[in-house]
Amino acid sequence: ASRSPFVSSVAPSSGTALGGTVVDIYGDRFDADAALSDVSVLLNEIPCDVMDVTATQITCISGERSPEAVTDGKLEVYFPTRGNAIVGDSAVFKYIDKWSDLTTWRNQEPPLAGDLVWIPRGQVVLLDVDTPVLLMLVIEGELYFDETKDHISLDANYIYVFGGVLEIGTEEKPYQSKATITLHGDRFTSIEVPNIGSKVLAVTARSASHHGHDSHGEMKTSMHDGEHIHQSNMGRLDIQ
Repeated sequence: ASRSPFVSSVAPSSGTALGGTVVDIYGDRFDADAALSDVSVLLNEIPCDVMDVTATQITCISGERSPEAVTDGKLEVYFPTRGNAIVGDSAVFKYIDKWSDLTTWRNQEPPLAGDLVWIPRGQVVLLDVDTPVLLMLVIEGELYFDETKDHISLDANYIYVFGGVLEIGTEEKPYQSKATITLHGDRFTSIEVPNIGSKVLAVTARSASHHGHDSHGEMKTSMHDGEHIHQSNMGRLDIQ
């Protein structure tokens, strides 16, 4: 095992799902003499076209990943002479899908008002436009608010972070723009979802968090497994 190739880091750590990102993989004990066609690199089970190999670096170009091919796969590197590389925990590459891109959605059909939207495990979506009023948003993958936009609004009757991540800034890098989450519905017509409720943002297994600034200074909220924000105490959350 000590002779096995080792991958320590990847740069950049993310790229568009359309492919074409030049990815550098760093480590040691790579086989610099291997034919490029014999070296296999998979990014979340998608082949990355190897362009160059040295003893400490692999350069490849990411392939296109369709919505149908979303997986929770990891980075894999294989040399015929040395076998599979050991990959460090920090060596991660994520395909990023923009909400606004048609290619993010199956059949290139973006969500409409009243739709149920599911972000599956393994998919990372950047919310770069305002959403219509969704019936339900289920997040098993990851959803991040675009920090380059002045204001992003997420509207839904139900938001369920089910083993996934909903993030609006981090403690180390607070969100500097304005973000609004609005939960729609009323006590008379909204359907109560068992164990969740109605007009609700609920979290199980992982977390939802926002770190931003309001007019009085820093504003932080973190939700963890089993916690809900519902109609009795929140209809609208503004982060700015």
